[in-house]
Amino acid sequence: MLWTPGGIYGDAGSTSPRRRALELELLAGGILQNECGYVHLPSRLTLAHCQFILVKNFLAAIEADPNLQDQHAIKHVLEQLFRLFALHTISQEGAEFLASGYLSARQYEIVKEEVMALLREVRPNAVALVDAFKFPDYLLNSSLGRYDGNVYKDLTERAAREPINALTMNVNIDSPEIVRGEEPSQLLKEAIAKSSGKAKL
Repeated sequence: MLWTPGGIYGDAGSTSPRRRALELELLAGGILQNECGYVHLPSRLTLAHCQFILVKNFLAAIEADPNLQDQHAIKHVLEQLFRLFALHTISQEGAEFLASGYLSARQYEIVKEEVMALLREVRPNAVALVDAFKFPDYLLNSSLGRYDGNVYKDLTERAAREPINALTMNVNIDSPEIVRGEEPSQLLKEAIAKSSGKAKL
């Protein structure tokens, strides 16, 4: 068994998703075995188990979907996402994998390098992947995430609706008046009077 960037433990050159799922099962099992003796870490056990189930079900869904068998391009992108999710999970939980001996320091570095490579691969499809969730604009509540792409127009409209932008601020730093037309408080007047005679840097 050899370490390869395409897999966790597997024969050199092995890149099958099923192989990766089995490898990740071994790794997730390693976390559970490593922590079973620690009764004060139930949350870590729960997290490890949930991560294991998510990785396992992600791959199972890709392989079991009959609609993906003829749609190789879509299946390829989903497999990239699966690998990214699985390896990112490993990279985030590196301490457990290193402490249990399931990964060496070098293997952990390769996992992180593979995550960065997968981010580059997934990036061209990022917008389409997010749009596929069909989140409506009102739910996203984001200028950058608008479906129609009118980012700057929406940013301007949002800024105009902010109450503070309806005020005209006083740019004279020697005046106790902060907002034009509003009487400054007595405390503010006294503070400005005390600081006005001090040397400025």
